[in-house]
Amino acid sequence: MDSNAESAGPTEEFDGRTSQMRIGSPWLAAEDLEGLGDVKVTIKRITHHRKAVFQNGKEQEVYAIEFEGAYKRMVLNTTNRKMIKEMYGPNVSEWKGKELCLYHDKNVRYMGEISGGIRVRLR
Repeated sequence: MDSNAESAGPTEEFDGRTSQMRIGSPWLAAEDLEGLGDVKVTIKRITHHRKAVFQNGKEQEVYAIEFEGAYKRMVLNTTNRKMIKEMYGPNVSEWKGKELCLYHDKNVRYMGEISGGIRVRLR
């Protein structure tokens, strides 16, 4: 018997979504929405994170949206911020309680490469 297998602890077969493998991440990722189509959400509040830590271990200052009934927050990038501003105006306090549809857009570019990302729209 392989000695490494004995120290691995209890195991079970996993057949869920790959996004579930991002254990402990508080941040919504495009992978979380992949294949789901439009996901309807309601804005709970906007938060400011001065030292948010991401998978690469770097700290970054970001704004994020928390949604009703969701445990993950979405980092508010420039494109999505401008889209929501067009829908609901420049006063963030007026965004609370408003609905959005989140979707996975496979054509989103990050640092010059197509990586996929989250986009917002009205339903």
